[in-house]
Amino acid sequence: MRAITFAKAAKAYIEANESGWHSHNSATQWRNSLAAHAAPTLGKMACSAIETDDVLKVLKPIWAKKPETATRVRRRIEAVLSYAKVLRGSAATRIAVVVPIIPPARRFGRNACSTASVASSSRSGAVSSITGRISDP
Repeated sequence: MRAITFAKAAKAYIEANESGWHSHNSATQWRNSLAAHAAPTLGKMACSAIETDDVLKVLKPIWAKKPETATRVRRRIEAVLSYAKVLRGSAATRIAVVVPIIPPARRFGRNACSTASVASSSRSGAVSSITGRISDP
């Protein structure tokens, strides 16, 4: 099995997750920040070969001048490397970490669940998910 490069893993991660992000701008920001900061050092490297020192080579030049950018780039590198590990790992590894890499479902409105369903279940003598108390039947 061929090792996946960081550049290919980053592209695959972004494509797999952008539908769950709030806007198209998020994908653009991911692409641009990884292209500008991570790709020159990590882009052609196999993800399995990337070490802490390699990541530090990416982050050290921007850490003092652009700490917010450096933090975002670090998180993005971590996400891409985790994604690559899942893609190339054993079946047990893929299953164990698949939930964190699946993009979150888009939520509509302020809350994902309706308050009507909570109210109706508490009227039937169920344990209230809000207070933890058993309501009167």
